[in-house]
Amino acid sequence: MTKDFITQPSLYVDGTSYLGKVTEMVPPKITPKFREFLAAGMSSPIDIPLGQIEKMECEFTLGTYEKEMLKQVRVTPGGTVPLVMRAGVMKDDGSKGQVIITMRGHVKEIDRGTWKPDDDTTLKISMTLSYYKEVIDGETVLEADPLNYKIMSGGVDYLAETARFIGA
Repeated sequence: MTKDFITQPSLYVDGTSYLGKVTEMVPPKITPKFREFLAAGMSSPIDIPLGQIEKMECEFTLGTYEKEMLKQVRVTPGGTVPLVMRAGVMKDDGSKGQVIITMRGHVKEIDRGTWKPDDDTTLKISMTLSYYKEVIDGETVLEADPLNYKIMSGGVDYLAETARFIGA
């Protein structure tokens, strides 16, 4: 059985590399929205996909008190922050690959942790996202662009037809 695993993840925020500074990254959960449906003659309810996903959020932790990261906080609309998570993929057969996750969003929370003498410094950043694209070994496998009414998976834009119907 082959098992692929992430190795050497790195982070870029607004074009700045945090290689050697980022200690943890949590990519967003991509969760399709469903509506429960039950009608006469059915033995149980089923979930019907709504063509939407839940709000996307990600977070990462830096092992340094980073002034430039603090400058990324924006409290008015517009001016989203671009960020990229990159990692190698090691496969059980010894081959290697790459994952690149490109996102845009706003800083939602800055958690400076607890300050203690001679203790590790951490800066945990939570972001709310308006764009997500995941590329594995050069192939776009998932893209979510809520502002442009687009959700692609495996090369199929599942909202394209509806977008055309509504003039989006």
